[in-house]
Amino acid sequence: MILYAHDMLLEKTVIVAYTDIEAGGSRALLALDEENAEYKTLTIDYFNDASKASSPDESCPASAVGRFQPFQVINCSHRQVSCVILNAVIPGRQCHLAADFIMELIAESSVERVVILSVLHFDSSLYGSQNIYEYPLSASKLTAYSSLPDTMPFVDSFLAMMIQMMKVEGVATNLLIIPGYRAKEGLAGHSTVTSISQFHGTLGQLFGLKFNIDISKHLMYKGNNDADDDLAPFIYL
Repeated sequence: MILYAHDMLLEKTVIVAYTDIEAGGSRALLALDEENAEYKTLTIDYFNDASKASSPDESCPASAVGRFQPFQVINCSHRQVSCVILNAVIPGRQCHLAADFIMELIAESSVERVVILSVLHFDSSLYGSQNIYEYPLSASKLTAYSSLPDTMPFVDSFLAMMIQMMKVEGVATNLLIIPGYRAKEGLAGHSTVTSISQFHGTLGQLFGLKFNIDISKHLMYKGNNDADDDLAPFIYL
């Protein structure tokens, strides 16, 4: 089913994942393994020709029917959670369009909390060398993970735009951030699988969501060919 923003309502809690430097967040959510989940394909203006950043290989244990689309929503009404997945490479100059679309979805659904997954490249030794961090925006913390300082700069166009919009709208938001490096094309390497497992474990504890790590391991990443990516603006949380 292909839907526009005004055609659907999200659950009270929304988890957002996109094609970060490892495609870790997106490949984590694409491995959702809930029996009663409802899969929907989104249409976002200006991205009608977008292709999948990650696609299942021949050994993927999940059916590809209705799954692994460039822009996907997975509703788990029994857990009051919706997953919004940008399984596409969004050019830096167009990140505001994708972020604005997601904000429209959130605003029309009366969402109470947003959780954003991201793998970012930064020197974690400056911040306690943790495997995963949490940063709340207009929200209380969800976990006991270490926080990142307000002055820490990131280079990530989409995340920067989402943070700015969440701050303006005052939406309760929690960032779950894992330090990492840019992934190569192909199947997830050891470090990416580790990142995905950390996301799975955290989301399972917080929301009771179930995942199949074997699905994530069989998603082929095509790589990020966006020349704008290196020109992404700094954002200070």
